[in-house]
Amino acid sequence: MEKTEGLSARRVANASTRWRAPWTWRLAMSAGASATGLVAVGILALLAPAPTNQLVTSITNGFGGSSLATVWPFLLLIVVVSVTVTLGVYHLVRDFILIQGWRRYLTHVASELSEQTHRHARLVALGYIPQARVAQAGTPGNPQREPLAAALMSFPRVLLLGDDGAGKSIALQRLALEIARSARLGRMLTGRQLVPIVVSFARYAAADPDESGIRVAFLVERVRHYGARILAGQLPTLLRRGRVALLLDGLDEVQPAIALAVLRELHSGLRGVYQNVRIVMTCRTAASEALLTEAPLLKFLTSLQLLPLSMEEGRQIIRRAGRAGALGVTAPETILTEIDRRDLWPIITSPATLAMLIELVGASQMLPATRAQLIAAYEHLLLQRLPHPPAPIILTRRALGLLALALRLTGNAEITGTQAWNERDAVKTILADTTSAATALGGASRPIPRLDEQDLASALEAAVQAGILERGSDGSSLKFQHSLLLYLAAARHFDTHDAGLGRISPMLLRPEWMEILILWGGLTTDPTGLAERISRFATTPAGVAAVARIADLAQVEPLAHALALTVGVVNLAHQVTIPPIDAADQAKSEISQQHLRDLFDRVLRYGVDDQQEEARNRLRMALRICESATAGELTLTLMQLVRSSVVNRILRAQAVQTLGLLASPSSLAALTHLLLEPDPIVRDALSRGFHLAGAEAAGALLDLLASYPVGETIHKRALDAIAAVDGPAVTPALERLHATEAALRAASAEALGVLRDRRAVDPLIAAIQDSQTSVQIAAMHALGRIGDLRAQQVILPLLQDSDEQKRMAAAYALGMMRSDRAYKHLIKLLEDAQPRVRAAAAEALGHIGDLRAADALRQHLSDRDAWAQAAAATALRALGQRN
Repeated sequence: MEKTEGLSARRVANASTRWRAPWTWRLAMSAGASATGLVAVGILALLAPAPTNQLVTSITNGFGGSSLATVWPFLLLIVVVSVTVTLGVYHLVRDFILIQGWRRYLTHVASELSEQTHRHARLVALGYIPQARVAQAGTPGNPQREPLAAALMSFPRVLLLGDDGAGKSIALQRLALEIARSARLGRMLTGRQLVPIVVSFARYAAADPDESGIRVAFLVERVRHYGARILAGQLPTLLRRGRVALLLDGLDEVQPAIALAVLRELHSGLRGVYQNVRIVMTCRTAASEALLTEAPLLKFLTSLQLLPLSMEEGRQIIRRAGRAGALGVTAPETILTEIDRRDLWPIITSPATLAMLIELVGASQMLPATRAQLIAAYEHLLLQRLPHPPAPIILTRRALGLLALALRLTGNAEITGTQAWNERDAVKTILADTTSAATALGGASRPIPRLDEQDLASALEAAVQAGILERGSDGSSLKFQHSLLLYLAAARHFDTHDAGLGRISPMLLRPEWMEILILWGGLTTDPTGLAERISRFATTPAGVAAVARIADLAQVEPLAHALALTVGVVNLAHQVTIPPIDAADQAKSEISQQHLRDLFDRVLRYGVDDQQEEARNRLRMALRICESATAGELTLTLMQLVRSSVVNRILRAQAVQTLGLLASPSSLAALTHLLLEPDPIVRDALSRGFHLAGAEAAGALLDLLASYPVGETIHKRALDAIAAVDGPAVTPALERLHATEAALRAASAEALGVLRDRRAVDPLIAAIQDSQTSVQIAAMHALGRIGDLRAQQVILPLLQDSDEQKRMAAAYALGMMRSDRAYKHLIKLLEDAQPRVRAAAAEALGHIGDLRAADALRQHLSDRDAWAQAAAATALRALGQRN
């Protein structure tokens, strides 16, 4: 049973797993089973004394004469009973021990995970259902969004992406908990039950490598840690059979070089003996871009993107929290009104931040204005709740800041050690190794003072008691309860030790520092000053790239501009969008708006040049990294600026163009919501924004066209926007010309007509044969706009079609392409029974410009239908004839 390498994947997946106990156990079980078999034989002898005596006599006489024929059936019965009972007891004991091993592990795992999810996944109890989007979202069979739990169960190997606070770790824990709770006895006995193993990627990477590609010894020890020695012994076989769900959390929480090495190792293991292992890894969206290009394993995983909370989901959760008594004495509608009035939705788009807000409201705290203020208020609440804090708050925060910087500088998410690990000494060691590097990181002008041993110990204990830090279940690790609290601690440290407008380290441009830098902008009293310091990196790209270890020198300038803009926008938008109360407020708002305009100018000067497509793509990538670092807050705050009535129109226009440069799904959705914008300056910027977004905007606009009927204002504006996108929109429109939905095919044909690209002629001619009339009509209109005469041979017969709409569309198309061959057919069509068809024929004759049509058109000046009369008059004027 151990040689499974030669089996096909299907046979390996369906084969049952046999557990081989240690030889000492097998010997003991064999002895016990044999003894039970002898007891069964003894009982049989007592129940049948006559055959037994006869058997004994036969044995004594050496089975002589005819005695053998008499006793052999009874002898055979004794042998069968003894063997059956012995084997039955042996396997019964074996299965009992096996099941106990499974249950011990699954019970302990379920208990631990249940406690963790109860403590951290507070929104789940309020009915929150995480939603995800697969990489192929929007294509047939792949919905735009679906419940995360269903998506995780649908794919055997997944890379789960999400921003900080999106719930990646909770998703892994809930998946493992669901597997443990759904365990069944039959699946355990046959080895078909999945074994969930949840472990941090950092801890897995720290284990000893294995030549097989999977660090089996570490996983075995992980299972044995829960007291499941039997299951641990069976684990190598289960791994080969594909009965293990390996759930690795925090791919981005180790140094990139280490992560790539471990991923390559895993890739070799999953291609060999362990090809059936289920695996799910989590990673921050911003950090995944670099890994995806270099790690072959990630290309074979299904990417699932955790989606942020929608506004409606947030409203429902707050209302449920009110009904559950989690909001204290405050009514849910009061909270929602205040959030709407102050436009606070951008700061609570992730489950983690919404949970923090509910916690603050329940404690009667003020609603904060920015995400940084929200996390800071939540941390302060945790520390305030300590009845007898072991250390003052200021001391605890100082220790947390040093620890956060130390973890970031070492590339770790937690401090780990052996069972004889001393927490205080481990923290002292990591701080001693990193304090000098932390001094210059945030522009500190003097060395950062160290904490003595007693203060350090009491500060760490206070943070653990408050729930800011937490120890691992094995007691040998220490980490922040949430990455957002780590970012806050580091950001507060920078703000506390900031030396004003001094230099900051280029290392802060790296993805692992961006969230900290953005939160620093929310804590400082001068976010514009910090944004200016970041902008300076763009002037010395060579030196910055060397210090920050950025391989692509050309990426430094767009990254600096994008990060500076993000720091300014997310931390100033709430100030400039609130109507000023007095002259001082007005002056402050105007100064802030001017600072933002300067930041936007730098970004737009770099990214709007049509001749520098490569530079625009670099800037787009930088903006997307920043959007991920803010958990989507960048797009939402840009929309705050656009929608505010007190913000300068130029600034609003700049924000619109930046949304186009970003061209992410959320920013494109925001742009489409602005199609009905009445301000001409903003609408002009909107056209430019769609042009900057390029092909990525075309899909969203085509979907919008398909959703609204022809004639509605938003449909016309969407067509204008597609025209602004221009050439890059042709390919997506051609692709959607073959979509499943007829409305989308019709919208694509209509868009191709607006774009007037000759590449669309042949596909549109083919679309005239579509099964849906709406698509045929749209294709004819589009061919008319393009004006290619190759289509007239297909369209001419449709002037005699029984469908009124088709005759009208054919007349329109032939008129727009000025088809000489259509002249006689259109003259006949002037006598059509339908007035709208007569009007279309007259209009087409006017476009063709053949003077021979003048007399026929004059006859229709007295047409019984007013529309037909008007069309004839208009056509005559187009021919230069008087009515």
